[in-house]
Amino acid sequence: MERAASRLSRRNILVGAAGAAVCAIVATPLLRPVVGERTRRLLAGNPVTRRFLSLADAGQAEWAAQVGSVFTASGGHMLRLAGVQPLLSRGERPAGLRDRAFLAVFDVAGGASLAGDVIYTLTHPQYGATQVFLSLSGTPGRMQAVFN
Repeated sequence: MERAASRLSRRNILVGAAGAAVCAIVATPLLRPVVGERTRRLLAGNPVTRRFLSLADAGQAEWAAQVGSVFTASGGHMLRLAGVQPLLSRGERPAGLRDRAFLAVFDVAGGASLAGDVIYTLTHPQYGATQVFLSLSGTPGRMQAVFN
């Protein structure tokens, strides 16, 4: 008695599902869609859907809503977002940029000091990881980042 060859088996289904999952994980950062401002506000307003956004693309209002939040920097340092200040922007801004530039000010926990003018990976509990270029602010234990 010959056994009928079947292309649809549990093994093939599992291999196909695993392959699709790997492709989705690899392609997700490359295919990240540009989210409109209105959609971004709706997603950011819900703690469950907020994780689909990145603060790397967020505007001043979204950063200002996170004042008081604690970020974990690479190396285990904790930084609290102390404030967000608008920066003067003259003229028309190119398409694809934030509507205005702003300054984010961070306080390093325990008054510790970090090296300035370095790109740090900051992890937010709800938004996840974001790379931020931090500079010294002149005040001990305080760092700043300019978002344009």
